[in-house]
Amino acid sequence: MVKPKKKIILTIIQNIFRITVFLIIIHRLFGFSQSAKCIQYNKIIDASEVEEIKKTEKNILGQIKDKVGKETNNIEESEFITIESAKKEVDDKEELCKTKEKELEKAQPPLSKEEKTAQLVNLKNDYQQTKKNYETKLNSLREKVKNNIQENLEKNGLIITELDDNSKEGLGKAIWKDPQRYLFITPLQKVLRTVGIKEEKNQQFFLLDMLFKVLIMRLLIWLVSYPEGEDFFGGSSLREAQEAQSNPYLTTEEKEAIMQRATGNIKYVLANFGFSFFFTFFMISHPFFFDQTNSTHAQKTGIFPWVIFSFLAICFSLTSYHFLHREKKFPNWSEVKIYWKKSWISFFISTLLSLAFLSYFGRTQGSYLYSIFGEVVNFIINIIRLSFLRAKKKRLTY
Repeated sequence: MVKPKKKIILTIIQNIFRITVFLIIIHRLFGFSQSAKCIQYNKIIDASEVEEIKKTEKNILGQIKDKVGKETNNIEESEFITIESAKKEVDDKEELCKTKEKELEKAQPPLSKEEKTAQLVNLKNDYQQTKKNYETKLNSLREKVKNNIQENLEKNGLIITELDDNSKEGLGKAIWKDPQRYLFITPLQKVLRTVGIKEEKNQQFFLLDMLFKVLIMRLLIWLVSYPEGEDFFGGSSLREAQEAQSNPYLTTEEKEAIMQRATGNIKYVLANFGFSFFFTFFMISHPFFFDQTNSTHAQKTGIFPWVIFSFLAICFSLTSYHFLHREKKFPNWSEVKIYWKKSWISFFISTLLSLAFLSYFGRTQGSYLYSIFGEVVNFIINIIRLSFLRAKKKRLTY
């Protein structure tokens, strides 16, 4: 039987996408990916001395200028010079302490430990105070630079995830360093920009941005998933095999053929799990997928009330999945209640596993929202598919 042309085209698209996702997973697993450093500017500045701070600011503001074609507001050079002078003063006093210690070691007649300490105490106290003053000024400079970068981004209508210092090396090298960003994340951001949604301090935009990305992610995973794997995981393949074993009208060969077909679908289950888990993990852990500097996303939060919201979202998601793949029908309320009564333990275990997974990302408000949105989107997709299934059955009935 010849496949319809549309189905052949869809299969080709699915296979191309599967190969692309597989190659990206391998690229990340073997450590070839190198995300642009600009996304980590807060951490770099907090861990750096004056020269590296100046270099980081220059790099990011230069990218902003290249992107918008306008001059940026830089921190005055005199402020960096002041901190550099303070650092030189610290180094000089540290060297003075070391020189004095050596002189005291060589003193004749030899000095006692108490006498050495007494002669060094003022020098060391002065050194410690100078060092403390320098660190205070350095921390102040760090905050000024971070605030200045943020102000320049906001003034020019940009967010940090739109910058890319890898692009200076050419498109080919940039794609090799971070194919995930160029093939998936950047196109998503451009679509969001086009419809007027971007990650900002505005919480409404942040939530819309996340919801859109979750929706696209789930649709892409659904696109690459093998139907045979979904059917097996839903239970109908196993159920068919179990019923076949107790069917007295089937021959041994027929029973074996049904069992072989069911177990043969395991490879599709593993493929679906691999695509779903690794693609999801690598996307949400990618520093450019969400703006990690966004206060709404990065805000640390306790497990409550998120555990309740997660449980409810997983409950509805798994219920819709069960009736789509196992029962293959739109349920009524009594059927849903029966299923919930039998499956509440699996809902609870799934919630615990989800929370354990989220702990890797630091249990921030953004990670909890992503998880809940993901289950809600799964539920909506499954309900839509169940509605189409019901409509299809009605057409066949008539």
